[in-house]
Amino acid sequence: ADLLPLYSTVDAFRGSLRTTDRAQAITKAHALIAQYRQTFDDQRAAELLKRAPPVVPLTAELVDYLTAQATRRPLALDDDLRLDPAMAEPLPPGEMLDRWHDLQQGVLGLLKADIAAGRLETTQTHATADLDALGIRVAWDTQDARKALARITRARVKAYQLAVERSMGVNRPGF
Repeated sequence: ADLLPLYSTVDAFRGSLRTTDRAQAITKAHALIAQYRQTFDDQRAAELLKRAPPVVPLTAELVDYLTAQATRRPLALDDDLRLDPAMAEPLPPGEMLDRWHDLQQGVLGLLKADIAAGRLETTQTHATADLDALGIRVAWDTQDARKALARITRARVKAYQLAVERSMGVNRPGF
C-alpha cells in the first residue's frame, strides 16, 4: 500500500509462468515474488532517503547542545526516581534507591570502559536520537565527529558520577 503512488497505472500483475508443471510453476512463482520483494524494498529505501532529514555539519553549537543533553538526561531521570513516590511503590522502602544506585554504578562503569576503549557507538545512538528530534542528521564518520562523541561520552560519565554521588549522600551545590 505504501508504494501505490509509484504504481498508480497498474491494477494487478498477471502473466504466464510459461510452464504446465506445477512444481516448476511454484519455483518460478517464488523466484518472481522474491524479485518483486527486492524491487519493493529498494523503492522503499529510495523513498526513505528522499524524506530523510538533511545532513548538516557538526558545529560547535550542536556539540554543546548534545553535551548538555547528555548531562541533563541522567540527572533528570535521577530526580524523577527520587522525587516521585509512585516510582518506588512496588518495592519495600529504600530498596528502590538501592537498586537505582547499583544500576547507576553499572552504567557508569560501562561508560568509563567505553571511553577508555574508544567505543562511542552507544553515545552516537543517543546523540542521533537527540538530533532526530531536531529533524537533522550529521555525518559521524569524521575525526571531528569522533572527538565530539568522546566529549559527549565524558559528559555522560560526569552526569552518572554526579548521580552516583547523590546516592551516596554527596551534595554538590547546583546539583
